[in-house]
Amino acid sequence: MDALMEDEESPFSYHALLEELPPDVMKNVLSFLFLDELDVLSLVSRQINEGVMGADHLHMNQSIIHTSHGSHEAHITEAGMRKLLQRYNSLNVLHLHGLASVGDRLFSILNESPSASTLHRISLHGCRLSYWCPTSLQLQHLTHVTITGGSIRVGFGAFIASSLMLKSLSIGQCSSLQDENVADITGRLHNTLASLSLHQCLRVKKPVLQFDRLTSLNLMGCFALSDLPNFQCPALKSLVLSFCFRLEGKQIQHIVDSLPEIEHLALVKCPLLHELKILSDTLQSLSVSLSNNLRVLSLCTPNLQTVEATSCTSLLSFQLDSQCIQELKLTMLPLQNAHVAAPSLTRLKLCGCQSLVDAQFLCPNLRFVDICGTPLSPNLFRGKVKVLKHGVTSMPDPAFVM
Repeated sequence: MDALMEDEESPFSYHALLEELPPDVMKNVLSFLFLDELDVLSLVSRQINEGVMGADHLHMNQSIIHTSHGSHEAHITEAGMRKLLQRYNSLNVLHLHGLASVGDRLFSILNESPSASTLHRISLHGCRLSYWCPTSLQLQHLTHVTITGGSIRVGFGAFIASSLMLKSLSIGQCSSLQDENVADITGRLHNTLASLSLHQCLRVKKPVLQFDRLTSLNLMGCFALSDLPNFQCPALKSLVLSFCFRLEGKQIQHIVDSLPEIEHLALVKCPLLHELKILSDTLQSLSVSLSNNLRVLSLCTPNLQTVEATSCTSLLSFQLDSQCIQELKLTMLPLQNAHVAAPSLTRLKLCGCQSLVDAQFLCPNLRFVDICGTPLSPNLFRGKVKVLKHGVTSMPDPAFVM
């Protein structure tokens, strides 16, 4: 930032270049700066100061304040935060990091700020709100809310009391979130919410999730999650259930079967998943990596493009029918049978599958196959296929090519 103050007479000085930026480009540049950096930048010139005051993105972090005497730790006060926010009257996005010292006054400060009527997106990281927080968030144009970490004890209805047009809600690493809080969210936002993330919320056990327009749901790391009763999200396209250790395979299968528009599915490290059969015309990507008790994986998914099954140490049977997948990697697995029908597949890796004795591949465009460490013969593959076996690349015997 100090360089911005230098060479004021030069027509190529940094602040002269900044002043010539189009307004939209300037706003984009300012959106990446923290509050203390904006303060320094506002001193460069009157024109840049006006641009800073009209910024629509603001990142505020209490932990480090930069001054002319260096950097030091500081704790912002209620009065200090009110004064800072008074300088900005058209904020659309506000990121607040570690403002624990403001405490329960946070909501009233935001409600009374000049940007209360323009804020659409707000992120709270490491803030502290007690059970006795006297006010709720009254930002009626909010569409996106992110809450991560910190100490949040206030009822979650306080975040969404007036935000009935909320489209995205992300709550992470929040130990106070429980099933009744999720029920409150469902009751208020079941017609509007499009994206919901409750990642690493350790007290969520059996939440009721019923959303008419929800397209993205992330429950990664909800270790206590054991059931999703009355699950109804018919528009869901992306679902993450990774690291849900207590969710049984039958429940996962039932949930997947209820999603007619699912496109992306992540089931990483689901130890109670033993068998998964998916029949879907919309699924594009699937990950079951580290699900070490999965024994059977059957996919009839014409539009599937990627599948990840790394370290599925119990996987014995694999079946795939896909028109779109171009590369498939099934390495170091205890597979005994694999049947693949994939006309677009060009690369196949099966190295280390020592028990694979029953294999069938209907892949007319296959160009490379790695079968090192398997009992398979290169002659299993027809056409102009390069086969890697025992570290040597070869072509199948013409006598076996039809």
